[in-house]
Amino acid sequence: MSSVAWLHLSDWHQGDPEFNRKTMREELLRDIRKRHKDLQRLDFILFSGDISHSGAKEEFEAAKRELIDPVREIVGRDVPIYCVPGNHDIERKRTADIPLALRRQIASIASTEEWHRFNNTIVQPGTAANLNIPLTNYSKTRL
Repeated sequence: MSSVAWLHLSDWHQGDPEFNRKTMREELLRDIRKRHKDLQRLDFILFSGDISHSGAKEEFEAAKRELIDPVREIVGRDVPIYCVPGNHDIERKRTADIPLALRRQIASIASTEEWHRFNNTIVQPGTAANLNIPLTNYSKTRL
């Protein structure tokens, strides 16, 4: 029987001052070392959101340096990492950079609950690019 071995990470919130990141990181790395020795291989890493706390470029860079790079040293640099942004990975002040007409259009469609129309609108290339402006720091970080 074949199997898939994966590591799930989430809610790191790099930049949150309320979080004892150093202690948590050391315990997490210790646990990964132990489990990786038992597994012998890992197929992929999934990071399911909130790498950063406020979507700042510096937070993503620090998370890469302080968490992702040490994890990769343990499991190997060839293990792919798949990331899904969370609500804290959005640079909220950049939502104002989304064109006002588009924000109004999306809000108007959403208020009608015509989800097929909403979905058809947000997947348009220009629309999707504009809606992803607040995720610029997230998408530019090479984890």
